[in-house]
Amino acid sequence: MANLSANSGYVWTDNDVYSIALNDNVEGAGSGASFGGIGIDNEPHQVLLNKIQLTHQKQVADESNITALLAFQALFTSHAGTNGWLKAGFQDTALGQIDVILQWGTIVISSSGGNLAASYSLNFGFPLAFPNNCWNVVGSMLGFAPIALTNASVWLFFEAIAKTGARARIGTNYPGTNLIVTSPPAGVTWMAIGY
Repeated sequence: MANLSANSGYVWTDNDVYSIALNDNVEGAGSGASFGGIGIDNEPHQVLLNKIQLTHQKQVADESNITALLAFQALFTSHAGTNGWLKAGFQDTALGQIDVILQWGTIVISSSGGNLAASYSLNFGFPLAFPNNCWNVVGSMLGFAPIALTNASVWLFFEAIAKTGARARIGTNYPGTNLIVTSPPAGVTWMAIGY
């Protein structure tokens, strides 16, 4: 007895399994038999074998793709909140496999109204230390204004940027001019990116 072998070139087709009719002769495999030599009795088995083989090939490919997608999903982690972070794995063309980290936070200077000093220097830590480097820190001020003077403005910049934190400096362009808290809480929101 010979086993049937799946046809690796089979393309899925609906309604291609042969139904043996009442008046069909019994015909097994042999030289000159119908259906390319496998005979009427074996043709439905051959097509079903082809379908199972094709389904199995697709299953193996799907399992491989699912494994890759799960590994890709694992490259993304986060910690949401006022001070939080998002970590995403990337294949960088220069650095290889890296985790790009985006972090954010808020530094509250005053939770009530009134006048504040003309300038502040605020050291703050990142929620998650960057393993390699912090590329940049940007931010904005919340609830501040300078004392009402013509052309007075408030400035903000970040310095001493390190893997674990940075320093924010805020002030007015008029030395000795106090800042006013216009809508408490007043402070600095920041966002940092690195890897």
